[in-house]
Amino acid sequence: MKQTYLILLSLFISILGMSCHKEHVVLSGDNKLLSLSVANELYPNTISDNSSANVVIPHTLNRTNLTASFSISDQASATVNNAPQIGTITADFTKPITMAIKAANGNISNWTINVQTDAEYFGLGESVNAERSLNRNYNWYVDQGTSGTYSDINCGPAAVTMALKWSDSTFNRTAEDARNTFRASGGWWYTTDVVNYLNMYGIEWAYIPLPDNYQSLKRCIDAGEVAILCLDNYYLTYNDNDVQHVGKFYKVGAPDSGHFIVVKGYKQVDKEFYFEVYDPWSIGATYAIDKQLKGQNRYYSSNDLEKATGVWWDYAIVVAPKGKVVNNLNVKTYGLSSPIPAQKGK
Repeated sequence: MKQTYLILLSLFISILGMSCHKEHVVLSGDNKLLSLSVANELYPNTISDNSSANVVIPHTLNRTNLTASFSISDQASATVNNAPQIGTITADFTKPITMAIKAANGNISNWTINVQTDAEYFGLGESVNAERSLNRNYNWYVDQGTSGTYSDINCGPAAVTMALKWSDSTFNRTAEDARNTFRASGGWWYTTDVVNYLNMYGIEWAYIPLPDNYQSLKRCIDAGEVAILCLDNYYLTYNDNDVQHVGKFYKVGAPDSGHFIVVKGYKQVDKEFYFEVYDPWSIGATYAIDKQLKGQNRYYSSNDLEKATGVWWDYAIVVAPKGKVVNNLNVKTYGLSSPIPAQKGK
């Protein structure tokens, strides 16, 4: 009887102890920014391990009152300037802002959110004051690296093929076709080869001199016409930044390096004037983030183009859309009484 009593007493004490024991709860220490997005962002944003997030948006968007959506670790909370944020932030993103993310256990991490415009991301500057781009709703860029046997010297065939594709949406010849038409056995192309090839397909063009840095080229773009330049690309500024679009992305070892490019737009950013070009010398090189060929939508400063054309061929071949004439631009207008000298590029 006594033994039974002791057993029951022990059991009662055990149950009482269990009922008084409180389970130990471990609070989460996760305090990460998991995602961040802005409407109309140009590229997938990047969130780095060193507590920063980067977003690129069109320069036409207003960053002073921009809304970003975000997600954070489970059970965490977020504040900006001590103000709670739940799922979205509406703020002035003209400068980087800091988001504090507090884990359930009280640990805090700080995340810098940087919203750049495409002009800043490309290396152009902050304020786009004027711009025009003669883009098409189809791809007309040509990488001379894909142009066959003479790809290393096919900038001329590539540039004129681009101009023809821009001028005529039905044009389906390749740079290799152009090479096989003129100087099929090799050699640099000349400006005369370019205009003769344009003539073959009935596209109107005109020579113009380039005496005034960028005004003549700007007038062409404003009139809705692209221009083919033959220049010494040694004098174009080299830029080794892998994401920026300013300056040439390839090295040129010495002067006297003739090269054809197509000018198709411009941007005036802050106090700098840039021309938007299709440079055929991509040779397969692409940007990591969007896989676009690096010769597409490259920006060369007007000062660089002035220098590079001035030492090599100080003219442009202006190309009109198919079925139209070049807008009041011809050699007589500019008082050119002597024939335009031919020049070559590779």
